Order: sequence, then structure tokens, then C-alpha cells
Amino acid sequence: KIAAGIFNTHSKFGDARLETIAAYAGLCGADPEVIKDILSQNLAEATVEILRKNGLLSCFDEIARKIVLRASEFVDNQLKISCILLSLKGEILGSEPKGESRNE
Repeated sequence: KIAAGIFNTHSKFGDARLETIAAYAGLCGADPEVIKDILSQNLAEATVEILRKNGLLSCFDEIARKIVLRASEFVDNQLKISCILLSLKGEILGSEPKGESRNE
């Protein structure tokens, strides 16, 4: 949600998780069928395997980069922001700054 500019992350204040992941997948080269598959899921966690099997896990690094950018702007660059995106299993999916290990 933060990558999409939605700072109130409570579930009742909008939901753009799948749309955000699909958009970033598209930016990372996903074809229309992959994007359609992502958008058809009920849970964001289900997109991890879709992206993994299509060699697109790097889009989580792009999402993390955007989160850092948005959060830094939100605090007027007064804090150093980092982001690590994890799966529900604790797997590191993406990070900013880069350098965290990932199991692809």
C-alpha cells in the first residue's frame, strides 16, 4: 500500500495490494497473462509463487525502492528509511537498499 501512496494501511482504508504488485510486475517485464493471474488472486501472498515461476521476484526490490522513496518524502527526508519485504514464511522477497539475500 505504501508503494502506491496509501499510508493508512488498515484494511478498511482502501486496498491496492494486487494492483500494485501487478503494476510493478508489468514494469519488470511480466506479460499480460502473468498480470491477469496476479490480479485474479485473493491474497497478495499468492503472487509470490506466480512471480517466482516467471523469474520476476526482482519486482519486489522495485516495490521496496518505491516504499523507501514514498516514506522518505513523507518524513521530508529527515530520517534514513530502509525496507525489507518478507513473505508470510519469513523469506526476504525484496529490499532497499539492496544486498539482502533472497531464495529465487
